[in-house]
Amino acid sequence: MLNLNFNPFPILTTQRLVLRQITIKDAAALYALRSNETVMQYIDKPLAKSLADAVELIEKTMDALTYNDGITWAICLADDLTMIGTIGYWKFRKEHYRAEIGYLLLPEYQGKGIMFEAMQTIIRFGFQQLHLHSIEAIVNPDNVASIGILEKNGFVREAYYKEDYYFEGKFLDSAVYSLLEPKFISLDMITPEVFRTLIFKLPDVVEVPHFDRAAFKANNRIFVSLAPDGLSINIKFTLVEQSVFCAFDRTVIYPVANKWGLQGWTTINLTKVKQSTLKDALQTAYNTFLQLKKK
Repeated sequence: MLNLNFNPFPILTTQRLVLRQITIKDAAALYALRSNETVMQYIDKPLAKSLADAVELIEKTMDALTYNDGITWAICLADDLTMIGTIGYWKFRKEHYRAEIGYLLLPEYQGKGIMFEAMQTIIRFGFQQLHLHSIEAIVNPDNVASIGILEKNGFVREAYYKEDYYFEGKFLDSAVYSLLEPKFISLDMITPEVFRTLIFKLPDVVEVPHFDRAAFKANNRIFVSLAPDGLSINIKFTLVEQSVFCAFDRTVIYPVANKWGLQGWTTINLTKVKQSTLKDALQTAYNTFLQLKKK
């Protein structure tokens, strides 16, 4: 059986995020989340109607934490500790080494890879520190965005229940997604944090903003850019290098679908590529750029 102890509270960090404890001071931020119709569209729980509702929810999370029955983190940007979302294990089945994950994020921060990054972080914490064997998520089958994040993190649909949930006068379907510890370990997925760790091992690489992407320079030229959602990169190869790497698997590595692809720019799917292949790709492109004359 799981033996959980959340004292002291485990603060988790990534390149962009801080996952910290929720306190009563977060009541206004939680109210903004739980009263937002877009955020709550598929949660199938009542909207918060007042700040008092948010305070009550925080008190419940604090009680769960005190008794080691659940843990919820406030999702914050690293340079601003204002809560923009929540994520956590709100229910444990300790005798089965299993937990249920739940999460919310303000609309203006969606589509940027933030929830993917936060989920990767607490999944790793769950398996490595809490010693979970499996994690489940119960979702509304119409919540395509949520299901997409789960699948990118390796979850698979485990069950589908017809009209098993009653909410606001309707019987709703539920889908159960799960991730097993051995499956997570075998995925070896590259998070934005892991990607940055790999690329900054190359000497003198610097990160700069480039439109909506993060770009990485070598020899004063951009040779890699990271997608806003953190799920893929574009990397500059020679045409010969491009043909070699695309030969591995064109569902994972493929030319950018425009004129830039004809110049060697190539997309690599970070959720599917092996870390060893990514290292080789980065080193190859980096070596090529070192040969270019600085502007």
